[in-house]
Amino acid sequence: MKKVLTLLALVLLTGQTVLAQDVRTELAADYSASESKLAAMAGALNADQLAWRPGEGVRSSAEVLNHVAGANYFLPTMIGCAVPEAADAPHSFGDMQAYDTVTDVAVIQSRIAGSFEHLRSCAAGLSDEKLANGMEWFGMSGSGQAFMYFLAGHTSEHVGQLIAYLRVNGVVPPWSS
Repeated sequence: MKKVLTLLALVLLTGQTVLAQDVRTELAADYSASESKLAAMAGALNADQLAWRPGEGVRSSAEVLNHVAGANYFLPTMIGCAVPEAADAPHSFGDMQAYDTVTDVAVIQSRIAGSFEHLRSCAAGLSDEKLANGMEWFGMSGSGQAFMYFLAGHTSEHVGQLIAYLRVNGVVPPWSS
């Protein structure tokens, strides 16, 4: 009986580790899907389209792209993933506004690439405990895993926003042409 219980415990513990690894893999895939679309959209916009905004007080296309990159770098600090010191990234909430002002496509694309690499690295490095622990963010609460999926949702939300911006400006999203 003792051997059966020990074997069962091993199977359950191993299953949890495999499940957690699958979550990290799923997160990386979600992040990569958003990254490729955002980078493609940044490259499809000219200077006027990058500066376009749907209304006063609403982010321009360039500001949305920079916002996503900045959030990808800074928001993971809430779960313990530090912003890389050498990164062209905001290191505080106060830095986020100034970060949004860049309009050079090459800089934006570099920021997008670096920020998504940071997100994937953060997710890959989170312990099972960090993923399971409860936390709070922006008036919400849940597990670390829920937070990391929140970040995936945040990037996807802005993919959709930029698709609308492209369409309004007569640009077909590159992957759908």
